[in-house]
Amino acid sequence: MDKNDCLIPLELLKYVPSIRVEQKEGKQKLWDPIRKKYYIIQPEELVRQALILHLTSQMNYPINRLQVEKQLMVNSMKKRFDILVYQKKLSPFMIIECKSPSTSLSQLTINQVAQYNMALKAPYLLITNGKEAICAKIDFIHDNVQLLDHIPEYGA
Repeated sequence: MDKNDCLIPLELLKYVPSIRVEQKEGKQKLWDPIRKKYYIIQPEELVRQALILHLTSQMNYPINRLQVEKQLMVNSMKKRFDILVYQKKLSPFMIIECKSPSTSLSQLTINQVAQYNMALKAPYLLITNGKEAICAKIDFIHDNVQLLDHIPEYGA
């Protein structure tokens, strides 16, 4: 199946007005409810925060099961994921890579998040630029990847 057949349309930027923004140190900064800190507004950060709002307010993902921008080791190299969603038993559920709205989703991005997942073994991968997303279900037992036409319900 071609990745273009499985592009999930998203309108994450509709959440931007709901993101808490303040003027701090002479710069517009947005509040990250996971890291509990203000960050300079960047396109990728806007997508990340909009996705967090979408997952927690529309899809009932528990906010306390999300982790943002944490380091991990992949083949002895330090990497940093955008969002990791944990299952109820605190094992990885989904690894998410957020890109700027001006960045097209490519095989390179899919490869990037798949490489991170070598260490995490999450059953779902998601990449998004805020306008569209690609989601995949990973079957580690049968070494199979299935592209999905939706974002899975939490704990699926």
